[in-house]
Amino acid sequence: MRTFDIRNFLPGVLAAALAMSVGGCGNDPPPPPPSVPTGPPGKIESTITDGNSFPVRKLEIRLLQSPPAGTLSEGGDFTGVSTANVRDQKEGPDMKLIQRTETNDFGKFKLENVAPGEYLLSAGTLTTGIWRQWITMEPGKTLNPAIKLPGRK
Repeated sequence: MRTFDIRNFLPGVLAAALAMSVGGCGNDPPPPPPSVPTGPPGKIESTITDGNSFPVRKLEIRLLQSPPAGTLSEGGDFTGVSTANVRDQKEGPDMKLIQRTETNDFGKFKLENVAPGEYLLSAGTLTTGIWRQWITMEPGKTLNPAIKLPGRK
C-alpha cells in the first residue's frame, strides 16, 4: 500500500502552477502586437508663458515617444522591458525624439504632421523650469495644450 506524503506532492504542484503562469499552457496564441493608431496626421500648436504669464521666446519644444510595450531596453547597467502602463514623465534614453521646434518672439510654436499616438511633450530648460505632459494625438486633430512653465526650483 502506498501512502500519500504532502512533502513529495507539493513541490510538483507548485512547479506546474509556476510553469503555467509564466509560460502558459503551451497552446496559448502569441500576444498580439501593440496596435498602432492610423489616420491622417495632426498638429500641436500653443503659446508658452512663464510664471508671470509673459510669453517665452526662443524656447525649445521636444516631442518624444516611448518605445512600444515589450521593447527590450539595454541602457547602461540596466536591462528591462518597457510596459504600456508605465508612463513616467521623464525624458529617458529609450525615448525617441520625434520633432523639435522653438517658440517665436511671441511664445508661439507649432508642430505639424504628427502621426496619431501617444507622446511626451516637453518644454523648458533648467533655467526656466521644465514642463512635461503626456498627450494623445488623434487622427487629423489639432491639440492646444496650455503650457505655463513652472519656474526654476
